[in-house]
Amino acid sequence: MKTLLQKTKLWILSHKKIVILALVVIIGTGYGASKVLGSGTPATKYVLAAATRGTIISSVTGSGQVSAQNQVDVKAKASGEILSLPVQAGETVGEGALLASLDPGSAAYDLQTAKLSYDQLVTVDPDKLRSAQDSFSDAKQSLSDQELSDRATLEKAVTDLSDTMTSLDELYHKGDYLGAESFQNPDFDQNAHTLRDGAQQDWWTAENMLTALQAKSSSVNANTSDEEIESLLEQADTVAASVAEAAKSAKDAVAYARSRDEHNKTAADSAYTNAVSLSSTANGIESTLASAKKSLTDDKSAVVNAQDSLAEVQAGPDALDLRSADLSIQQKEEALADYTVRAPFGGLIAELDVKKGDTVTSGTTIATMITKQKVANISLSEIDIAKVKVGQKATLTFDALPDLSLTGTVAEVDPIGAVSQGVVSYSVQITFDAQDPRIQPGMSVTAAIVTDAKQDVVEVPISAVQTQGGTSYVEVPQGNVSNASGSALGGVALSIPPKRVMVTTGVSDDTSIEIISGLNAGEEYIARTIAASSAGSASKSSTSQSAPSLFGGGAGAATFRVGGGGAAFGRRGG
Repeated sequence: MKTLLQKTKLWILSHKKIVILALVVIIGTGYGASKVLGSGTPATKYVLAAATRGTIISSVTGSGQVSAQNQVDVKAKASGEILSLPVQAGETVGEGALLASLDPGSAAYDLQTAKLSYDQLVTVDPDKLRSAQDSFSDAKQSLSDQELSDRATLEKAVTDLSDTMTSLDELYHKGDYLGAESFQNPDFDQNAHTLRDGAQQDWWTAENMLTALQAKSSSVNANTSDEEIESLLEQADTVAASVAEAAKSAKDAVAYARSRDEHNKTAADSAYTNAVSLSSTANGIESTLASAKKSLTDDKSAVVNAQDSLAEVQAGPDALDLRSADLSIQQKEEALADYTVRAPFGGLIAELDVKKGDTVTSGTTIATMITKQKVANISLSEIDIAKVKVGQKATLTFDALPDLSLTGTVAEVDPIGAVSQGVVSYSVQITFDAQDPRIQPGMSVTAAIVTDAKQDVVEVPISAVQTQGGTSYVEVPQGNVSNASGSALGGVALSIPPKRVMVTTGVSDDTSIEIISGLNAGEEYIARTIAASSAGSASKSSTSQSAPSLFGGGAGAATFRVGGGGAAFGRRGG
């Protein structure tokens, strides 16, 4: 009995054409589907994040060895005459004990000046405040006077416009120069009739506008708001322009007819004089209203400007100016502190190298101290040493004791440095804040010296800040981001390309950087750009989870996360 497999094979061999046709259809359908699914042009996508507030600790790192007992030369950090030397050789002193005081020269004056500048900056000058208040009061009074004047101007303008329109109307009355009977004059051609009819139509247009204005202005009283008066003044100005146009049209019609009139020169001259006068009157009314409008606009702007100026005086200094003044005080305080030499740790004064009255320079050894506590001697590059000062805190870790971490204090900074194979390095000694019996002399130690620390600052990842031409910027989304297509994890496709926002940066650590201005906490920025590519590669660049490959292997899976006001990226795999 034949097996199922044998029967199937025999059936395929006997129906070759049908089988081949079916395979062609299946392959063609699959290829077409893949073309349709993969034919879309991928768009550049963006991973968004929001600027956050946090603490940034800036540090420099160096490595070296532990010493069990150390002799340290305590050196001056400034130049000047030694005013006091309150210790003696052989004396045991504690950490921070005063060893010498130098003449600070202008350093104390500079600090006092910086503090006075700061006080002046944060203190509202009463004269300046009074001046700003007076300017604001004057501006409000001027606006009030102008609004009162506008009521009288509006009332007079409506009356003058009405009188002007009445006088213009008389030009078209029976027997007057632009009247229908007068225009039967055989000297007048078709152009004269066209000008006359157009002028009368302009009069009707102006009359209708004036009637509407009269209806509104008739209800004006002492309780009418300044806003309503301003609106009526605007309407009156429009009406005056229409009346002036009607007067000009009448003047032009009379002037043309007069130039051809051979039978009624006296009437033509009189009508022309009247038309010119009415046109001048209408233009004058329009000019008065326009001037009133401009004065009102100027007075309102003056009030806004005076109010802003007063608010600025009352608010005090700008945040950046305040920060600059505060930084100046810190710098002056540090400079003044350099004229006082203190013991970096507790120990024995083995030798005094100077005496009272000596003049020393920066780097001169004041005293030699011996300590039995363990210290770390590390080496720093010429770039990092510029950021390090005596007294700064450090975190110490040890290769032999991976679970141990101690804090320490910078006790001495080598001002000269050593050159090895063209590379300059500087020695820094760090005392331990606490001793641990597991630490042995000669152990390798790594120190992270804190050079700056700032709390509650606006921060973003360093990778989000770009620099071009010495200017830093971040990219931010435009338009309605909530309508952007795509998922958060895979990035979003923005309908409007992101724009660059210039920022001022401050301190930074290994991952984050401070944003002083240009971006506020909570505002979104572009944390990562996923460039447009083929459908397959785009899918890989935007995946948020690794998946086992159908074909095995793979160097690793790129991953990232979005959320919590920030974005983090990494790579998993080997």
